[in-house]
Amino acid sequence: MGLKSGTNQLHGSAFWDRHTDAFDARNYFATAVTPFRLNQYGATVGFPIKKDKTFGIVSFQGFHLKDVFPSLVDVPAPSEIFDARQCVITGVNPDTAGSGLPCLNIGPGPGSDQIYGTADDGTVNSIGDALLSFIPTSPTGKLNVRAENVLDLTSFHIKVDNGAVTLLGQVRNARAKEQINAKVTAIAGSHSVENKLLIAQR
Repeated sequence: MGLKSGTNQLHGSAFWDRHTDAFDARNYFATAVTPFRLNQYGATVGFPIKKDKTFGIVSFQGFHLKDVFPSLVDVPAPSEIFDARQCVITGVNPDTAGSGLPCLNIGPGPGSDQIYGTADDGTVNSIGDALLSFIPTSPTGKLNVRAENVLDLTSFHIKVDNGAVTLLGQVRNARAKEQINAKVTAIAGSHSVENKLLIAQR
């Protein structure tokens, strides 16, 4: 990371960049324009500490982003889950999903505790069945999901130069061994991503 030096004059600069979804096009995987908010701003101030000898410059920058990343993912269809249950109960795939595949286990399979070698009582494991309720499904096998992304960063820089100053091609106080450069950088921030399901299906 580079930071320019201060001078004998007090000087500075500032900037602000804001981007929203007001003129954004819809993402292919989304049913509407996804939210987007970006605020980036900062300022620098350079100043003399000792004329022609020691200079300081301070820089501050804030970066705040909030947006959504949509995506199309594969999920099981309710008919596929039904076929899987029937394979456990009867050992025969009714193939309501149209996969054309036989059951994984032909003949006696694991018992209700899902341990091979135990008697197959034709019942679905209660724990596995409960876990299935947390799996999203879609009749089409496709589901739109979105990841809500929030990024907040704040950075602060201080730089102090002590030594030679070049002015109009002339070097003043010019002994390299006297030149000292020190820089302090502090960055604080947070980043979070949360996945959420969209109602729309494909």
